[in-house]
Amino acid sequence: MFTHIISVNTKNGVVNYNLSLTYKRMKTIIFRPCETQENTFNVSLPYGTRISKLEEVFIKNYKSLIRLQKTTKTIPFTDKTYIFGEELSLVAIKEKYKLKAMPNSLEHFYSLTKKTLLNYLEKAVNRYSDIMNINVKYNVRVRNMKTRWGSNSKRTMSLTFNTKLIHYHPRIIDALIVHELVHYFVNGHGRKFYTMLEKYEPNYKLLDQMLKEHHYGYINE
Repeated sequence: MFTHIISVNTKNGVVNYNLSLTYKRMKTIIFRPCETQENTFNVSLPYGTRISKLEEVFIKNYKSLIRLQKTTKTIPFTDKTYIFGEELSLVAIKEKYKLKAMPNSLEHFYSLTKKTLLNYLEKAVNRYSDIMNINVKYNVRVRNMKTRWGSNSKRTMSLTFNTKLIHYHPRIIDALIVHELVHYFVNGHGRKFYTMLEKYEPNYKLLDQMLKEHHYGYINE
């Protein structure tokens, strides 16, 4: 991986952007805002792409990239972070959740807490499956997901959830679980889907908004 800094003149002065470059067998350049560092983009680009071409594409798409950056929330991770909606120091998290080591990065935090999140999800899925009269056993998985919070594969009878859910209050996580389980009955997101969804989680719209807007711990009880 290589790093390139590009400077952009704005009305507020010069802003420097860090581009972390990964060359791949591909045809187009893809920019993804970094969730842990401001003004940083992870860039996938074709082998042989010149820096001048990279800068040209960045400047051409600058406004769109800045809008994308604003909608990509930087997850708080310093000497403390959120876990299940509670802001705690990393020391307290290690002790409370019996982690094997002290998290030294966000990626390390996710690897250490993956089992904790999975245990919660499995219990919650079983609980809501009983409430919703779903008589099949889902396989529950946790993995990094770039564009989704969760997915339901009826072909493999598996539910997959985003590792970042570990930061959110259980009420928010549960709303997502109900969302995915409703897909056992209804494909797509039409009126029938949301009627059933709100039957089991009347506050779904509020909780979904909290998830999308990164309100980790706030719940309007």
